[in-house]
Amino acid sequence: MELILDTADAKQVSELSDMLTITGVTTNPTIITRSGRTPEEVADAMLSVLSDDQLFFMQTVATDFDGIMADARRICSLRPKNMYVKIPVTHDGLRAIKAAKAEGLGVLATAIYSADEAFLAAMNGADYLAPYVNRMENYGDGITQVEDLLEMLEMNDLPTKVVAASFKNANQVHRLIVAGIQAVTVPPEVVRSMVDHPGTRIAVDEFSAAWREAYGGLLPAAHLDAVEIGPHRADLVRRTTAGLPVTVQTQAAGSGKNASSGSKTGASQAQGISTGYQEYLNTQRGQAPRIKDKTSESPARDT
Repeated sequence: MELILDTADAKQVSELSDMLTITGVTTNPTIITRSGRTPEEVADAMLSVLSDDQLFFMQTVATDFDGIMADARRICSLRPKNMYVKIPVTHDGLRAIKAAKAEGLGVLATAIYSADEAFLAAMNGADYLAPYVNRMENYGDGITQVEDLLEMLEMNDLPTKVVAASFKNANQVHRLIVAGIQAVTVPPEVVRSMVDHPGTRIAVDEFSAAWREAYGGLLPAAHLDAVEIGPHRADLVRRTTAGLPVTVQTQAAGSGKNASSGSKTGASQAQGISTGYQEYLNTQRGQAPRIKDKTSESPARDT
């Protein structure tokens, strides 16, 4: 499935492209006007952050056939590949979709409110179809209409991809992914809501708390390499928190001599280290000791 961002904000595109696999960006006249920038400024900003392999979609503003075709040619000339023009499925729009494909232009049919409109655009050769899912809900069941469209395209062996648009929440996106949608174009805020589940943060906090309880906030021994523990424990915590290198030196029991924390022989003991962490240093490098589960009464466990 292709994940596309519906936005005029190049900064959001850059940030989310670092975190997720983003196929491209769609814009429309409303999104651009709300950005407070000109279409040229938005296009320049987007092209500066998109890779050559990411898709970019811009929409025509003319409503007559000749005007739509002029817009389409100008938009598709912005870059040599992966540039698509968005054309609404009006009477002149459907005519322009057919003509634009005859010229070899990349086309996304947009402003779709029914499976039938979309299917006719697919027959005219559109590369992508953009049904307005949430807006279609005002006229019936938008999700079902898109599911019907997917079946219609498959039954007629049409290669056009459906890029569902106009989402209000992550659940709508989820339902269409389950239905086998080929692509979705989603506002950045909806995308972020898909990766900001509160349960994930709770789980991470619980893991961190368990680690601090067992080791006092110390990093695994493999990362400790320059400070002696004991009276310098506070400094160790400061250095590990700051990402500075530290060393743990332990003292072999009965020897009166410092032994390397990497030693796996003898019952070495360092000042200020819990018994569990000392055992970890000496016998289980790289593998954390078991921590008593205080929620053992509950059958559910995180893994």
